[in-house]
Amino acid sequence: MNGDIAADGHLIAEVERYSWGILALLVALSLLFLTPRVAAGILTGGLICIFNFRWLKSFIRRVLFCGDSQRAKALVRANYFLRYSAVGVILFVVLKEGLAQAPATVVGLSVVFLAIAVVGIKRALTETAGRRN
Repeated sequence: MNGDIAADGHLIAEVERYSWGILALLVALSLLFLTPRVAAGILTGGLICIFNFRWLKSFIRRVLFCGDSQRAKALVRANYFLRYSAVGVILFVVLKEGLAQAPATVVGLSVVFLAIAVVGIKRALTETAGRRN
């Protein structure tokens, strides 16, 4: 983040778009070449990861624009507990019921990381190419 709120917002939006694209690609490939349980695992992990990223994004905005530091600290604690409890319960139910394979779910949980890497590389290459001209 560079301090330019508009640019930061565009960067986050780009990461979200790439996350959805990577998730769609991984699910499509797993449906074509692997089992439905693998596809379900990737989809489950990916949805959890993307919604967790969105939840974190909206939470950070609320905390940053909260004028009261005590209230911000309480929000941080409550959000941390709620977010990880929700993720834990969803993962527990999905894996316990055998709806998805654990390794595939871990792959799905990596979509935002992959999107951040792709966006970072893309922007670095664009910036490098811009300097050469």
